[in-house]
Amino acid sequence: MSLLDSRPQYAKSRDIVGMSFTSNELVIGTGDMWPMTWADDDAIYTAAGDNSGFLDHFQTMNFWRIDGNPPQHDITLVNTLDFLEGDGYDMETRIPSIKPAGVVCVDGVLYLAIEDMRYTQGRFGNQINLQSWIICSKDHGKTWSQAPIPGSPERKFLSGVFASPHFLQFGRDYAGALDDWVYAYSSADEDGVAAWSAGSFTYLARVPRSKILDRSAWQFFAGLSANNPVWSKKLEEARPVFSYSRKTGENEVVYHPVLRRFLLFNWAFIDCVNHLIGSRHSELSIFESENPWGPWFTVYVQRDWGFNCDYQPRLPTKWIDSKNCNAWLVSAGNFRRDGGRQHYALVATPVCFNTGDFGCLDENAYAITTIGDFVAEALSDTEIKLSWLPVHGVGFYRILRDGLKHKDIPPQYPSRFIDKKLAPCESHRYEVMAMSPAGDVMAKSVSQTCVTLQACQTNSFGVNLGSGGFYDGTTMWYGEDSSTRFEVIEAGAYIDDRIAILELNPNPGRLEPALRSIRGEIPGVKILFRELQGKHVRVRVYALDSRLSQTKTSFEVWVQGTAVARYMGHGSSSANWIELGPFEADVGEEGTLLIEGQKFVGLGGFAAARVDLV
Repeated sequence: MSLLDSRPQYAKSRDIVGMSFTSNELVIGTGDMWPMTWADDDAIYTAAGDNSGFLDHFQTMNFWRIDGNPPQHDITLVNTLDFLEGDGYDMETRIPSIKPAGVVCVDGVLYLAIEDMRYTQGRFGNQINLQSWIICSKDHGKTWSQAPIPGSPERKFLSGVFASPHFLQFGRDYAGALDDWVYAYSSADEDGVAAWSAGSFTYLARVPRSKILDRSAWQFFAGLSANNPVWSKKLEEARPVFSYSRKTGENEVVYHPVLRRFLLFNWAFIDCVNHLIGSRHSELSIFESENPWGPWFTVYVQRDWGFNCDYQPRLPTKWIDSKNCNAWLVSAGNFRRDGGRQHYALVATPVCFNTGDFGCLDENAYAITTIGDFVAEALSDTEIKLSWLPVHGVGFYRILRDGLKHKDIPPQYPSRFIDKKLAPCESHRYEVMAMSPAGDVMAKSVSQTCVTLQACQTNSFGVNLGSGGFYDGTTMWYGEDSSTRFEVIEAGAYIDDRIAILELNPNPGRLEPALRSIRGEIPGVKILFRELQGKHVRVRVYALDSRLSQTKTSFEVWVQGTAVARYMGHGSSSANWIELGPFEADVGEEGTLLIEGQKFVGLGGFAAARVDLV
């Protein structure tokens, strides 16, 4: 099953069996994103990004007030937010890279989260978020607290997987909240980078309602203990509350007072895994839970949603009928159906949630029986790695090897297991079972057979890309002139007294990148290994972020003209490199092995390459 055919791994809701659109949509505003909250003065307040529709000039962000209910509503510009500045510029548009994240009104004060976004062509063409901060207004958006200056530490109020906070919405002025905490959600991908779209996980945090601007008061959901949530002030201990592999967008959760459920609204592009550019179809999926942290159950899935590549669905709590299950679903979209040029739009559509035995798309909401995205891959001649999508509510996972119980492991993040101490060229068949806390089978993976790698010969080739070579304006070349940076070497030998290629693992020391791209995209780097006629080789590439910071680096790895991997990384405090591969290839009679890095974005890139003869 391909990524685009994948479906959420959540059982069908027993209490809310679907949702129906009861009329056509209305365009009620122009601009993008549109997080909303119901304030104490009975108005809805919302922020828009990339806005030019109702205005005579383009604005990065602005703030709006909506009075009344559609279609009898008025939308008024409150503040242009011109005082906000981005830390940098979007790589494609060159405009300040800030967008609205979440907004909430608590005790008469508006809080608006601002995310520092980047457009990254190498990372699925997706937009990512590096950090966020929160400003507040005590006069309904007319004036705001001063935002931190660009580049200051205060801009990293929230970062990492929580770089895009979206507040849980209750009733008017946060009325109806179940406790004295304000909750927020943020979405990220497997690499720990907060993602606007094409993510895989949603995280949850909370903060006392009187301390929203106090970073030290924020707590992150860190899992369950005896079905009770565990909270931690350490962001690195945060654990997801929702997962949908590569199809999780920036999500909003609202509390529906009639249904007495938390509703999570998710979206994804389905005609490509990229950003809006090139996408014309999206998927809408809605889930419900009795708790802000789950477990979640599927309410509704629409595989082809809307006409406008709709995204970021929301359910304004003011527009929920207090006597029945009617409401208005709003979303942003890439719109042109109202005539004129293409523009971003705010769209509202009346909907009704169904609580009887009718109305649900049964083919799209189903009980979990299969663990998704189960993969078995050989890491070396003695290790095989298993990975899979997590199953919520699991007590433990049971690993089966060759049809027999091999090991029980507790739930962990991410879900994976490495089978060690195997023999070279040894074949094994694996399955994984999700077991309930009582020991019952909840779900089972498909079967995967994997063979460990062959043991390598001792002779290897290596190249350190820290210096030398030449750049012709399109490609960085090595080995084509007197500054060659590769050669046949013996085990333990050094190249240029810089790095012991055959001793990269476990610690190669400090590596230097081949390419650095501050803004835009560098075409690539090519490494040529000659005199390999008819050889079967195993390639490893060493990549890095040179700054050990929140800088993101991405590029594609190609071997012999075939794309074999896409690297997406960011700095860490322990090392500045990662091993990619191994990748295997056959060298033809021409005797030249070609290793390429393509579509570099960010600071860093290739640092070294190693080729073993098999």
